[in-house]
Amino acid sequence: MIGQDTAVNGHKQLERRDFARIPTIIDLPNLIEVQQKSYARFLQQERPPLDREDRGLEAVFRSVFPIADFNGMASLEYAGYEIGVWESEEGEYKGLGGFGVVGENTHRPLVYHAKYDVDECRQKGITYADPLRVMVRLVVREKSADGEPSTIRDVKEQRSISVKFL
Repeated sequence: MIGQDTAVNGHKQLERRDFARIPTIIDLPNLIEVQQKSYARFLQQERPPLDREDRGLEAVFRSVFPIADFNGMASLEYAGYEIGVWESEEGEYKGLGGFGVVGENTHRPLVYHAKYDVDECRQKGITYADPLRVMVRLVVREKSADGEPSTIRDVKEQRSISVKFL
């Protein structure tokens, strides 16, 4: 009975009921695996930066860009993102690195370079994180005779917005 006092070794204890005899109807899913798969779909790290689908972090950036000035003479366009530091045989890769990307001069796959691996982070008591860098393109247009923006005058592309990504 629930709540009935019983004496064990001179101490009063509350009797407990065990409901473990109820059969399991459905197995409990591996919740960590579900979260890891969701995170992988959000980041799309396994795909080259220029081949990512319009979902997750890619969709967020595409929804924000392009950003244009009020008269349309300049705009900031989104070109892609990378997570981590990618290197070729010549050193740090200047473009967008990722799995499946090859170096422009060497034509060999880029190599991911971690500052610290997970075990080193645990030993040092620091957070495991990688930089998130976004490639943006500034497009400047010339005014036509009627004052409207017409032809492209200059395009500059740069990796920027470097933040630590967990």
